[in-house]
Amino acid sequence: MIRVFRLCLFMLLSVFVVACGGGHKTSAPVVENIYVQHMKDFTHVGVEAMHQERWASAQHAFDRALQMAKLANDPVKITSAWYNLATAYKAGKQTNKAELALQKVLYLAETHHLPAYKNRAELQLTLLQIRQGKPIEAMQPSSANLPADVYLMAAKLAYLQHDVAQAEQSYLKVIQASGKNRSGLLLQAKATMGLALLAKEKGDDVMAKKQSVNVLKLCKQVGAPRLSANASLLLAGLAGEISIQKRLDYAERARDIYFILQDEKGELKAKQLLSKLGQ
Repeated sequence: MIRVFRLCLFMLLSVFVVACGGGHKTSAPVVENIYVQHMKDFTHVGVEAMHQERWASAQHAFDRALQMAKLANDPVKITSAWYNLATAYKAGKQTNKAELALQKVLYLAETHHLPAYKNRAELQLTLLQIRQGKPIEAMQPSSANLPADVYLMAAKLAYLQHDVAQAEQSYLKVIQASGKNRSGLLLQAKATMGLALLAKEKGDDVMAKKQSVNVLKLCKQVGAPRLSANASLLLAGLAGEISIQKRLDYAERARDIYFILQDEKGELKAKQLLSKLGQ
C-alpha cells in the first residue's frame, strides 16, 4: 500500500514538474531594447497631451521620445519621433520649429526609403506654406495604400486647392484606412467632420446633419471636445433640418465647450448664432 502511494505521489510530482518546466522551455522571453520601450512610453504621454491640447507638454514628451530613439539608433523610430515633434510644434503654432522638424523628417525618409513619412512631411510642409500665404503647386500623395493620417492631410490640401471631389475621396479613404483604437476613431471623426462641411457647402443639409451627428457619436467615444463643438455649431446652423429648440441646445453646448477651451473665436461664433436664434 505504501509503495503504491509513493508511486502515485512520484507520478503526480513528475507531471507537476513537466507542466511548470515545460512552459518555460517552449516560450522564449521577449527581449526589447530598453530605449525603444522608453520611446514608446514618452510617445504615449505625448499623444495623450495632444488629445488634451497641451502642446508644450506634448512637445516635451516627443522631444524625450526622440532622444530615446536616437539612443536606440533606429532610423525608422528616429524619423517617427521627429514627425511627432513636428506635429506638436505645428499644433502649438511654432511654425519655424515645425518646418525645420519636417525638413528633417523629409531628409530621413528619403535617406531610408520611408514613403509614408515622405508623403507626411511633404503634405505638412505644403499645408504650412498655405498657412503662411506662400504659393504652392498642386500635389497629392505619391503612392497608394497610405496610412489614414496621410489621406486626411491630402483631403485638407485638396479642399484648400478647391478640388472638392478629391477632398471627398480622400476623406472617405481616411475612414476606410482608420483603425478602431482611439487614434483611428479620432481620424474617422475628423474625416467625417470634413464630409459634413463639404455637404454643407453643397447645400445638402440632410447629409450635413447625418455626418455631423456621426461626428458627435465618435467624439463621445474618444473625447474630442473642440471637434465636438464644431459639429454642434454646424448642427445649430441647419435651419431646415432641426427644430429651433434643438438648434439652441447645440449652440449652447458649443459655446460652453469653446469657453472652457478658451477659444474666443469659437465662443463668439456660438454667441452670435444664439443671438440670431433667440430673435
